[in-house]
Amino acid sequence: MNKGPVGFRASFGRQSVELYQSLMNRGSPSITLARIHLAESLTAQRKYGEAEMVLQAAYKDANEVQGAQHWRTKLAASELVKFYDAWGKPELAANYRALL
Repeated sequence: MNKGPVGFRASFGRQSVELYQSLMNRGSPSITLARIHLAESLTAQRKYGEAEMVLQAAYKDANEVQGAQHWRTKLAASELVKFYDAWGKPELAANYRALL
């Protein structure tokens, strides 16, 4: 079990995403933003694989539902750039940077 504030935030973030997904339509702004916050907590715990999946889902849904030029889609792409840069994967960061 994760302990401390970061672990609590990740646990709460997972619950938030699950709740929003059960109540709202795919691509809902609340789901996108909750995923971004969850990914930040997972990254702080160095759970990069899980954080990557969460951020990619946020980007995919925002892009498909709101469009490539919507600010939430751009925010998700920007978060993926920061994530991949921090994880030491500049080639993947460049893919999302090109979308900004």
